[in-house]
Amino acid sequence: MKKVLLGLLLALSFNSFAQTGVMFINTDFIAGDKQKHFVGGGFIGLVGTGIANGINGKRSKNSMLWGIASSLVIGTIKEIADTRKENPTGFSKADLAYTVAGGIFTSLSMKLLIDRKDRREKRLNKI
Repeated sequence: MKKVLLGLLLALSFNSFAQTGVMFINTDFIAGDKQKHFVGGGFIGLVGTGIANGINGKRSKNSMLWGIASSLVIGTIKEIADTRKENPTGFSKADLAYTVAGGIFTSLSMKLLIDRKDRREKRLNKI
């Protein structure tokens, strides 16, 4: 439980720092916009993984793929929307890559946490 709370605190700090463009990293190294894409993709991947876990009954592999796919789809829709707005910035492959990377990060993290919890429950049930 402590690790989950620590993870939530860390995610919230990433989100609050991403608003200012700082996020524990020198902004010259990774632009604030890319950081926001990573955090947004992570949130979308987390939601997609959570929904898939509820539907698929904890089939970790499928839920992880759903999380990654959801961040890919939403990121692509957002980039297409960027090409059609008043001051178009164009389709940015780098922005899409950061969005998907965030989805991969959170989906993999969820898979590892769920697998660990399942292993612990199995071990306790044997005793």
